[in-house]
Amino acid sequence: MQIINLPTAVLVFLAAAAEATTCTITNSNLSKLSNLKSSCSNIIIDGVTVPAGTTLDLTDLNDNTVVTFQGTTSFEYKAWDGPLISVSGKAITVTGATGNVIDGNGAKYWDGKGSNTGGSVKPKFFSAHSLTGNSVISYLNIKNSPVQMMSIYQSSYLTVEHINYDNSAGDVNSLGHNTDAFDIGASDHITIENSIVKNQDDCLAINSGTNIKFLGNQCSGGHGISIGSVGGRSDNIVQDVTVSGCSVTNSQNGIRIKTVSGATGKVDTITFEDITMSEISKYGIVIEGDYENSKPTGTATGGVPITNLVLNKVTGTVKSTAQDVYILVKNASSWSWSGVSILGGKITKSCSVSISSWPVSFPVSTSSSSSGEILSAVDSGASSETETSSVLAMLEVTSLTISPCSIKTCFTTSMTVSVAVDSTNETSVSAVSDSMDDKVGSTALSITMSEAEMVEICSVGMVVSGKEDTSGEASLYGTKEMLPCSSISIGSSNK
Repeated sequence: MQIINLPTAVLVFLAAAAEATTCTITNSNLSKLSNLKSSCSNIIIDGVTVPAGTTLDLTDLNDNTVVTFQGTTSFEYKAWDGPLISVSGKAITVTGATGNVIDGNGAKYWDGKGSNTGGSVKPKFFSAHSLTGNSVISYLNIKNSPVQMMSIYQSSYLTVEHINYDNSAGDVNSLGHNTDAFDIGASDHITIENSIVKNQDDCLAINSGTNIKFLGNQCSGGHGISIGSVGGRSDNIVQDVTVSGCSVTNSQNGIRIKTVSGATGKVDTITFEDITMSEISKYGIVIEGDYENSKPTGTATGGVPITNLVLNKVTGTVKSTAQDVYILVKNASSWSWSGVSILGGKITKSCSVSISSWPVSFPVSTSSSSSGEILSAVDSGASSETETSSVLAMLEVTSLTISPCSIKTCFTTSMTVSVAVDSTNETSVSAVSDSMDDKVGSTALSITMSEAEMVEICSVGMVVSGKEDTSGEASLYGTKEMLPCSSISIGSSNK
């Protein structure tokens, strides 16, 4: 296991802290920790073995307390929920002395099932709940977590840096499972940086929170860097997230955004930049709006829209059995991709973009609901209100904008954009513009582009709009641009 050692500046800081009231916790006085911590501003955890079923309780510390892990901290085995360590307070510093190791005894728990149904009960490792006021967790060497390593919850203005989390022993016989490195929920202004992760699940998982930065981290062996899953909790908003300067190697995914099927919430203003990946076994980039823990449904739901998503300089390779990019979303908008190049995976040949439940207006008298649902279309010159119009409905749709630029293996051989008014008829038009022939009754409008009409450009978008022309016909317009594979569904905009 690689050991992260303290730089000189931190050692000087610890020496200054030692002048404050210092309590050294060893095996001989560990049982008195709950009483001692209230009178100490500098706590040294010196090579303790924590009894089975017991939390190393560092909650409700005095403001500005410094906790230093020294030597090897270990935990005796018991099947229980944990956590093994819990810390809370304001302006708290938790750090590790040179050569420190915190060992969660994971091999005693690993059964290949993690925290899922059917597995043994396992303790979570490190609870960083209610840490506020510019608290810092740094220079810890953590290994062998039974399940999730660090839970950051209801915390604000917290920095986690220079953490070495080595769970690689859990790779043996694939027994380690659900060993997330950093899980964030209901927190704001969180920075995680310059850390090394070797595990079997998400390197980062943001379930809810705002103003989060994940910078300069190395992730290996797990499921990649994740936003989500988002939805199904009391707080279902992830906003203002920057992931920058990170690497992902030998992992299931590179970067991932997952929103829960049928749930509500929001994923907004997310930036991935300067990300490299290699030896990815499933997806280089995966954005899915149909997530369920057992198995994705295959149908995106739009209750958790993904908006203002930026990918800039995201590059790397996946295995030949993997897919470079997979996207299945609904209600997405304002995406911008540049300098994205994910290579090596199998090619998905077709993309389907479906647009539904968008406002529809008519060039003639109509009856429609406030949601845009068509009730009837009545020609203003008709002799009876039961007579259907011979003029098509006008359509105004604007979809997401994406700039995949370098994703050479994921361009479509065909793309179909369709809006179903009903199933009476279907009319196809060319990619740029065409007047629609008169149709009696409602009709479905679609636009189809061939591979020859695709142009390789770095700005990718789609705009479909309909207007009444001088002859009273409805015309459909669209661009000749590309979208990334494999399936993007955008709907229920209620624009």
